[in-house]
Amino acid sequence: WMWNDLGYEGLLPSPNKGGRSPRLTDEDLEDLRGILEFKDYWTRKEVAVLIKEVFMKKLSEDQVRRILRDKLGMRLS
Repeated sequence: WMWNDLGYEGLLPSPNKGGRSPRLTDEDLEDLRGILEFKDYWTRKEVAVLIKEVFMKKLSEDQVRRILRDKLGMRLS
């Protein structure tokens, strides 16, 4: 019980939402953004392969889509 342990502070929203840590760090995301600028058009599959080769992390095409859209603010067509 947060209230009992932390008092009023325990009821306030926490900056840590819990859950799994992101696979790509903020630094990885910035590096990825820089790499993606070298080419005008990328498929999600190409980006997934790129992430596996450069960052040694395997992501699905759906995960790549969410990263491109939500983390990097890129529009997909």
